[in-house]
Amino acid sequence: MSVVVAYMPSPQGRAALAAAVKEALARKTDLVVAAHVYLSDDGTFVSSDEAHVKEEIASLALAGAQEVPLRVVSSLEEDAGEFIVRVAQSSDAERIVIGLRRKSRIGKLSLGAAAQRVIVEGTCPVLAVKDGAPE
Repeated sequence: MSVVVAYMPSPQGRAALAAAVKEALARKTDLVVAAHVYLSDDGTFVSSDEAHVKEEIASLALAGAQEVPLRVVSSLEEDAGEFIVRVAQSSDAERIVIGLRRKSRIGKLSLGAAAQRVIVEGTCPVLAVKDGAPE
């Protein structure tokens, strides 16, 4: 069993990572980071590697966070939502953690396509966190 987190270096990604570390610690299980490859503003493809994720976890300053067994999986081949669901299924996930952006009143009517796919197609409970949400 594991906790899978959808991660990219953004406020929502860091919020999801913090929540996922807490979930993994509480469940005494592995953390699998689904780091989808994305196109940066300068047109290059970027993905987070294990060293970057470990730095992010260290910055969270959560007791015991460094001891959480960690695996980072990356992909450019598929839709982000499909990728996260596949990683969760192949990792026997007991929880998926995703980060959501704060949206305007009109924007709240729609969930992002990747988040919606994870919530609908995920085979385990999904924890959705907002960036900057109070503890």
